[in-house]
Amino acid sequence: MSPAAGRYAGENAMTPTLEKHITAKIKKFLESIPDSMYIKIHGGPMQTAGLPDIFFFVKVKQVGDRGSYGDYVNEVTKCFAFEVKRPGNKATTLQLIKLAALRKVGFMACVVYSVDDVKVAMTAEGVIV
Repeated sequence: MSPAAGRYAGENAMTPTLEKHITAKIKKFLESIPDSMYIKIHGGPMQTAGLPDIFFFVKVKQVGDRGSYGDYVNEVTKCFAFEVKRPGNKATTLQLIKLAALRKVGFMACVVYSVDDVKVAMTAEGVIV
């Protein structure tokens, strides 16, 4: 595979995959998940620098065992933060610092390059997609 192969997608191999196109696909996927919502962060001079592109929240049911008292179901909200990048691009140092701070307070926060990366992150957190 050529070094540029990861930067191009679609029918025309010379059409670059733009971050906004990857983000649009991720947003469409997230919209299909029940009991959830996302917030798209648009960078600008009035915005905190380094915030991830997408914050995503989803309510899930966790089943636990209380021994002889039986099982219980607990609803919790899983929180995700996704920094979207084109294949081959990397997050800045400030973006990585913000992702680490979000992980410290309980978010699943990571850099993603595709919808498949989002699905992997969600599956790792017990959100079946």
